[in-house]
Amino acid sequence: MFKKLLFSTLIVPAVLISYSAAYSCSSFAVYGKKPIYGMNFDYDKFPMKFIISQSDKIKTFHLAFQRPVNKTKIWACTSGMNDKGLFGSCQEEHPQQKTAIPPKKNDMYIHSLYLQINHLQKTDEIEKLCSSKRLINYNDVTAHNLFADKTGKALITEASKNGNEIIKTADSYMVMTNFQNRKIKGKSYEYAEGAGAERYKIAHEFIKKQNKNLNIESAMILLKKLNNKTPGYPTHCSMVFDPEKNEIYAVIERNYEKIFRISLNKSTIETFKGFKQHKVLNLDSNGVLFSTLSKL
Repeated sequence: MFKKLLFSTLIVPAVLISYSAAYSCSSFAVYGKKPIYGMNFDYDKFPMKFIISQSDKIKTFHLAFQRPVNKTKIWACTSGMNDKGLFGSCQEEHPQQKTAIPPKKNDMYIHSLYLQINHLQKTDEIEKLCSSKRLINYNDVTAHNLFADKTGKALITEASKNGNEIIKTADSYMVMTNFQNRKIKGKSYEYAEGAGAERYKIAHEFIKKQNKNLNIESAMILLKKLNNKTPGYPTHCSMVFDPEKNEIYAVIERNYEKIFRISLNKSTIETFKGFKQHKVLNLDSNGVLFSTLSKL
């Protein structure tokens, strides 16, 4: 099942993302008392689910969403973390590239790079892979990735006409929304302009006020501040990742009173906070749909 899902994500993310009507998604990695990652997924209203896959002795959690492509329904992964503590988030980058660079044998699509969290353990390995591949995007579909590991290293990967762009954290945290991060490389967050710049600044200011020492609760508060309320393109999922415990705390459909906890070690998802009853479901490569979780 997961091999089929993985193959699908490699060949059709362009079609999936190209229907987008608004700028989307926010993610961050913070290294304070402990490493914390966070991600808001904003998208159109389509089926979504959580999955846990097993590959190369590495277990990986993903948020996946479904879109019809012609007469086929495809699942694509967009954000997740493996049990080695490597986090990844693949998000839209604006402005969109109108004419894609023709792919060559040694090229790698941005979304395919995200999927390497199924196999790799550290951001150093991501960077090494980028040194041997040319990153490319699709026509009218431009994306970039935020990667982070529990050693304190985070980076953003982007594709440009001048080659791969690798932006490394210059501080003890990193934020990515939708504008080209390479445009403010080496500059203060206050210089951010373009898609998602407002959310980018809110995240920076919140993290600084927290003295960069976010915990699970404050990270979820930040995601709530960053959520998109646009009716046609809302935040469907907010996730806080704890790489030291291999746990993910998730909220679906902006109901921040109810929090789920996913355990990579146990391969389970459970009702953690705000529910009348405690429920535990197994989580594998088939996944658990949001529609199922909303009934708990």
